[in-house]
Amino acid sequence: MSIKVSALLKTGPILWIPSKIWFSFISRRLKVLNEVHGKLWKKMPTNYGVTSGLLAFLMQSVIFTPPKVNWYVREALAALNYKRNCDTFGMFFIPLVDADRPWLLNDIPEIDTVEVVRELGLTVTRRRKGQPERPEEEEEDETRYPLGEAPTWKQIAGSLQADPTVLIPRWEEPLDCERYTNCEPGSAESHAVDIFVSFTWHIWISLNPTWRTRPENSIKPTTLTAALRSWSVDAILGEVLETSFKPCHSGLEGGPGRPSVSFSQRRKMYFPEDGTTLTKVWMRFGGSPGYISKYHERRKRLDMESKRVLDECLEELLMLCQCLPDSSRSKSGGCIWRVEKKKIVILTNTKYYRLRRIGRVPSAGAKGKVQGLRAAPAHRNARSTAIAMMMHEEIPEEVARKAYQVTRSYGKRRSAKSRNRRKPPQKQKKVVEEEAEDEDSDDDDEEEDEGQDYGDDEDSEIDEEGEGDDEDSGDVDDEEF
Repeated sequence: MSIKVSALLKTGPILWIPSKIWFSFISRRLKVLNEVHGKLWKKMPTNYGVTSGLLAFLMQSVIFTPPKVNWYVREALAALNYKRNCDTFGMFFIPLVDADRPWLLNDIPEIDTVEVVRELGLTVTRRRKGQPERPEEEEEDETRYPLGEAPTWKQIAGSLQADPTVLIPRWEEPLDCERYTNCEPGSAESHAVDIFVSFTWHIWISLNPTWRTRPENSIKPTTLTAALRSWSVDAILGEVLETSFKPCHSGLEGGPGRPSVSFSQRRKMYFPEDGTTLTKVWMRFGGSPGYISKYHERRKRLDMESKRVLDECLEELLMLCQCLPDSSRSKSGGCIWRVEKKKIVILTNTKYYRLRRIGRVPSAGAKGKVQGLRAAPAHRNARSTAIAMMMHEEIPEEVARKAYQVTRSYGKRRSAKSRNRRKPPQKQKKVVEEEAEDEDSDDDDEEEDEGQDYGDDEDSEIDEEGEGDDEDSGDVDDEEF
């Protein structure tokens, strides 16, 4: 049998494979490589350039042999024994340490060099922040109250800014969805699901593609579960490049300022009644095929009780969302997605916060560390900078510290003349003004006294001319009389 097979192979036979098997095999390889590259884009590791070029080479090799390969990709292939694997197995396999973290390869650089960045033509100086990773297995006491049972409002806001996955758990399909998955066609619940799915699709369409991590992948949910999942923390972190998560303290005691509009109350903003004037970005949804137009059309077909149930269902579906954009609507316009400090502002639902109440005393959290600490300043302080500069001139560290201390102490010495020039404190300004007023009043009195003397002289001159005061003139008349 082996002799016949050897003879057959010597003839160079053609192996025919059905197209459905061949193309399904090719599409599966491309799909897996694309999913791995998607995870790579979300995490944005330090060696993204080399790893991304390696995956692009493998995608091209599925269909044809790439005619041109970048030098850093050739070096990565050589480090991974590309030629030896192809000669042995007829195919190349990447030895992944972890399928969920494809950038953890032992034989490729951990960071991109300057040459790689220049070859890619990148001009962005600030690296995009990767999506935070959730631990696979967490203990119950740590996941229940990660910031403690009663963190302060400052801790909550800081934790959401640093990593929203700490305070908000992984999204799971709520039990309240059973009411909508098993509803009858044509009911108010079914209309609410259809309108909410269209709402999710259109709101995501309105986001500028430059803010999307993968703008080529449109967010078009077809079920209620997929629509709610697209409003989860993990989904937004994976779809939006730069985000700023903020708390919504509706229903929570202790939040600063006036209470925020809850997620259920936002139904009046997202689903206005028929006849409401829509302007600017909201105008697009008021006409067909906008979701607001669909909402108005469905309401016209329902009676008063069904309309009320429809609105209640939409309010409940909004309350099932972990996040929503910080939207606003007014007569003059408003916005759907708001940008603040070069980040998209996302509101988080207080219903999913893992805490009991808002506290007044800072809580150390489950692991004894305070979440949401301030980031380190961009510059060194003056002391560290001065000492480092002196050490750069080959001055010993101890001598540099003493020299800086002497300079500081000398700078604090001031002469009596310079000390007297110091302006009085702000609180004593009123007292100083009162003293100045008293001095001014004394001066005025002195001027008045001097003026009185001058007046007497003037009066004497006037009397000589016969134009004195009445009293003097009266006395003269009496004498004459």
